[in-house]
Amino acid sequence: MQKDPTQSSEREMTYQLILKTKTTVPLHVHYIILKGPFGDMKIKPTIYEFEFNDQENEGPYMPLALPDTAECNRLLAAKTINFRLIMFLASK
Repeated sequence: MQKDPTQSSEREMTYQLILKTKTTVPLHVHYIILKGPFGDMKIKPTIYEFEFNDQENEGPYMPLALPDTAECNRLLAAKTINFRLIMFLASK
């Protein structure tokens, strides 16, 4: 007997930062995703960093730090996903 694939599969969500314009100077950014003002997303906040430059305008895919697959399924089934992306421009 096979289990329901929506309940037995491991799922995760990822996100990526993309700089839409070219930059002539490196931009070192720290960023974090938090629960939105009207959202009920259960997330473990994690700070990431990336440096945009003239060669790289796309950051790596980062995992959305959800506690488990059930939370991922719940978010995918929702009409909207509310979260806050907070970014800090760091100087060297």
